[in-house]
Amino acid sequence: MNKRTFLYIGVEVFILLMAWITFSKLGALQQSAGELAETLTSPLNNLFIWLAILIFPLFILFLGFIIEEIWKEKQARALKAQLATEELLGMQVEETEDTEEAQREKDRLAMEQALEREQKLVACIQKMLGDRKEPNQKKDSEKLLSCIASVYEITQAEIFVRQRLAETDKLVFSASFAFYVPEEKVFEFEIGEGLIGQVAKAGKFLYLDELPQGYVTVKSGLGSATPNHLLIVPWKNPENMVVAVLEIASFKPFHPHDIQIIERLSEKIAEFYA
Repeated sequence: MNKRTFLYIGVEVFILLMAWITFSKLGALQQSAGELAETLTSPLNNLFIWLAILIFPLFILFLGFIIEEIWKEKQARALKAQLATEELLGMQVEETEDTEEAQREKDRLAMEQALEREQKLVACIQKMLGDRKEPNQKKDSEKLLSCIASVYEITQAEIFVRQRLAETDKLVFSASFAFYVPEEKVFEFEIGEGLIGQVAKAGKFLYLDELPQGYVTVKSGLGSATPNHLLIVPWKNPENMVVAVLEIASFKPFHPHDIQIIERLSEKIAEFYA
């Protein structure tokens, strides 16, 4: 409550106190009048009435002032709360707009960087095609992985090529980048077997951003670690048949545009695995 409200309450209390004291004194005077009681009764009653007429309006007046001040203060608080809410909402809207703008800028930069990587990769493969003298599946695979590694921050990569073995189509290990060969390493998969075989069967890429511990192990002089991201991409010939599968492990995520670029490589390298 404000000072004015406290003042009105003080005046109201003073009026009530003075009324109580006055009426108490008059009551005591009326009782102590004794023999003069009958003579004084009428004047005292009139005095009571006039005091009541005087005090009651004052009491009502200042009570109205108090109610008015309390109402004004309540309205002021409501208005203040509304303004605070509007200000907070305005700040949230601005923050949201800033966040959305920052995200759009981040996406734009990511797309620009992805396009730059695409140009570098295409240039590398075109140079590879120009330098290629004779078909050599293993060397071609190694050069492809070298091009991919020069553009993307990959940790490990492998290419499996589709071959007909014992009247069964299998995906056979062709080449690798930064490849560590564990004892249990499988060098060929049947169509539908394991992640490599499943991708070849489905004809669609597989992207995992949570790998089981030990699925891919990268070793160095500092120890070993498991990459966070795994991308497996099928490469198809013009007849839409999967002819090779690329498996890439990385500690950094792949941008969706990068995955599309790596998928489209089959358009340029289908003849390598014809």
